[in-house]
Amino acid sequence: MKKTLLPEFSDIAQQLNRIEKYLQSLHSQAKTEKEYLTTREACQFLCVGRSYIHKLVSACRIDRLKMDNGRTYYRTDQLKALIEKGLPQEKDFAEIVIPSK
Repeated sequence: MKKTLLPEFSDIAQQLNRIEKYLQSLHSQAKTEKEYLTTREACQFLCVGRSYIHKLVSACRIDRLKMDNGRTYYRTDQLKALIEKGLPQEKDFAEIVIPSK
């Protein structure tokens, strides 16, 4: 059974979630300070899954750098900015369709 929060507590819960993710990213950042992160590292940095990263790219929230060797990289400064603004919720991606290969 999913608990629903009162609207005033929902905002607080979202802010706490944002702060928690930011602190986790700072912890990851303390381990390494790279300009670009791989998809796996970006997922760990944001505490999200691969599909969420792909949705962010499709929604033009972050850029990706695809290399000739097939690797994909993401700019750390864009990921930090995204955390500071607040990660979009899954419902914000409802209309985004990722094309299949």
